[in-house]
Amino acid sequence: PASLSFSGTQGGANPAAKTLAVTNAGGGTLSFSASDDAPWLSLSPATGSAPQDVSATVDIGGLAPGTYTATVTVTAASPS
Repeated sequence: PASLSFSGTQGGANPAAKTLAVTNAGGGTLSFSASDDAPWLSLSPATGSAPQDVSATVDIGGLAPGTYTATVTVTAASPS
């Protein structure tokens, strides 16, 4: 998906994980790395070969009420 949305309640459980599907429309093997720019967001696995699902999870513990935005970047790994 182009975006993911999570919703949580202060003092409640973390919201359910969302899935990003990394695919390869071309031939050959596509190795990738996935990263984010927020300490409350985790991606797993952070590296792999397409096609592969990447799980995005958020940790709402310690976050004040509000709206938070992060960027996830998926990059093709350089061939070795």
